[in-house]
Amino acid sequence: QQAQAPGSRAVGSVCGIGQPGQVLEVPVTLQPGKCYTGIGGGLPPLTELQLQLVAQAPVAGAPPVVLATSTAGGGVSPVLGGKGKCFKNPLPIAGPAIFLLKFSGGQGPALATIYEK
Repeated sequence: QQAQAPGSRAVGSVCGIGQPGQVLEVPVTLQPGKCYTGIGGGLPPLTELQLQLVAQAPVAGAPPVVLATSTAGGGVSPVLGGKGKCFKNPLPIAGPAIFLLKFSGGQGPALATIYEK
């Protein structure tokens, strides 16, 4: 956390044992003007994880909007918006979102935390 999101605080975490295609999620509230970084980690035999921050649809039936995603090829240590490239909420009001941990390759234990600054 200190290397990717210094000075931030954890606002949500998710963990579990998964297999390819499985998604774990935790709801978060994006505060106006705040910046968000996600950090994940997994253990073998996992080979690939992905993180996403998705806005919840304001209207039932509307498709979700992906706000940010981790860089491809992050292996089992994905980072979403690390080292000063965090996702900043552009809206002047708070809004609901979902922080996702996606299992892309292999299976096993993983965790992810989203930080706010």
